[in-house]
Amino acid sequence: MWSKFNSERESMAKIFCPHCHEPVAIRTSQQITNTTREIYTNCDNEKCLARPVFTLSHSHDTQPPISKIMEPAQIAINFLDSLPEDQKQKVFASYEFLKRSA
Repeated sequence: MWSKFNSERESMAKIFCPHCHEPVAIRTSQQITNTTREIYTNCDNEKCLARPVFTLSHSHDTQPPISKIMEPAQIAINFLDSLPEDQKQKVFASYEFLKRSA
C-alpha cells in the first residue's frame, strides 16, 4: 500500500493500488475518528481505473510529544508524592546524610 522514499526528491509517501500495484491519486478523505481517516483514491493505471478506499490510522508513537515529556525534577516529585509517609522520611533522612558527608 505505501512505499518508502526512493530519493531526496521524493518528499511524500505514495499509495499504490491493491489491484494493479500502480500509484493512485488521492481524491478526497473523510475524518472517521480523531486518529482515523478514510482516503478515497483513483488508480492512475488506464487498464485498471479502480477507486480504492484506504483507512489511515495512527497506531503508536516512537517518541511522545515534547509537551508530554516530564522534567526529571517533576518525575522525582511525582515519585516522592506516591510514597507512604514513613518511606518519604527515609528518603529525606538519606538525603540529609549524603548532604552532610559531602
